[in-house]
Amino acid sequence: MLSIGGVLFMLMSMTLLTSCFTGIEGTKAITMSKGEAKESLPTPEERYLMDINSTPEKDWPVGKEFVVADSKAVLLMDARKIVSSSAELVAGDTLRYIESRYITLPDGRKTPAVSFDRAGDVFEYTSRNGNRNIPHILSDEIPGVIDLEMVNRISDKLKGNRYWTLSKLWDDANGNRTEGKKFIPVTITDVRSGNMIFPYLIEFVTDDGLKGYYALRLDAKKDSHTFSNMFSFSDPRKLYNGISDQTWQLICSGEVKSGMTKDEVRISKGLPSDVRTGHDYSRALLLWNYPDGMVLYFEDGILTGINTYPN
Repeated sequence: MLSIGGVLFMLMSMTLLTSCFTGIEGTKAITMSKGEAKESLPTPEERYLMDINSTPEKDWPVGKEFVVADSKAVLLMDARKIVSSSAELVAGDTLRYIESRYITLPDGRKTPAVSFDRAGDVFEYTSRNGNRNIPHILSDEIPGVIDLEMVNRISDKLKGNRYWTLSKLWDDANGNRTEGKKFIPVTITDVRSGNMIFPYLIEFVTDDGLKGYYALRLDAKKDSHTFSNMFSFSDPRKLYNGISDQTWQLICSGEVKSGMTKDEVRISKGLPSDVRTGHDYSRALLLWNYPDGMVLYFEDGILTGINTYPN
């Protein structure tokens, strides 16, 4: 049975919303401790794909292959010769490098241009970065196309390897978000080209045969789509032997429940976007706010209340 103080706390949480939508009086913003949000040296996972880099056009062999990720790529290219029935580029088309040259822009700047072949059709992309310090076109900076050599190099490093997932937000084969699980072992089965935003799609399978995907970017630093934010080389469960199996299953699904510690909540949902202190009539509380509208209430380091408000 709830105490009078507990009933008042619940009523205040539902009706007396403050500017941060917590329902708790006197909320005050505080910062995470250094131990909760510390910077560290690059991990082995962060370093793992650092040797996969784009190359300048001066080093491309004739025939180097690129795949069209978006039909809008044709808007940024000149159709120099068309022998087929259409000058359109379609996602999935393969372009093969022919040659490069320097051209003079209307404002007098010199800039590189590269030509590609698609079954006899010739398209040319002109860099918009004339007279920059490195006057070359890099293989991963042509809008709408993906360097297949980079896809294959990532595949060579990942395919067949076993890792543990670090995010429950998986993707399907079309790059759409789906709900999966984190901290479970998977085996990489394929790496393929993705889309303009996330050029690489990593396919994996769980021990139970469930297939999932992560969309990967190499140029992101702290983005959730980096390799180190998606996979771990070792089983995270071994780091948390003190957590019960029941609670660990909730953590793997990204869920929380009353009675969990701050560490357990952090492992399950990640760090909050905002941390505040507050109180009701009888208790000092710590409030964790998440971008999805969830507000978690802690008393003496233990989760005691969960509310979700509209974003």
